Amino acid sequence: MIRNLRVRTLLCRDDGSVTLPIMYMIGGILIIIGVTYDGGGLFDDTQRADFLAQEAARAGAQQIDIEQYLATGRAVMDRDKATAAATSYLTNIKDMAIYPNSIHVYFGAGGSAIQVTFKVQRGVVFLTGPGWGIDKTYGNAVVVLRQGVTDAGG
Repeated sequence: MIRNLRVRTLLCRDDGSVTLPIMYMIGGILIIIGVTYDGGGLFDDTQRADFLAQEAARAGAQQIDIEQYLATGRAVMDRDKATAAATSYLTNIKDMAIYPNSIHVYFGAGGSAIQVTFKVQRGVVFLTGPGWGIDKTYGNAVVVLRQGVTDAGG
């Protein structure tokens, strides 16, 4: 009887088996790691894209129509030069995959405001399926020309 018990113990051991709740827990932990890593990357890439959009809008806003400024004393942007400057700034960015066809430059009424938008392709490590929707982000910024000092901040 004792010999039978030893044989049964050797043949029916649970070594190396994983229970179903443990498998679910490991899957959940992997999803949490993926959301943390790729979600943090999405947040970082979105902030960087917005920063680049601000810089591109500033580059465009510096393109003032000199003739109109000299004639009227009012600063407005030269739309063609501003669009070229903003687009050129973004196409020279090498560390982000900006879709060239997604760069759009809009102007406010009177040419005193510029908005730059574009789409960025992201590298995703864990959450690579199409359902997650974090494989791209967008940059967006608006710059408004102001003349003179309206408030000294005090």
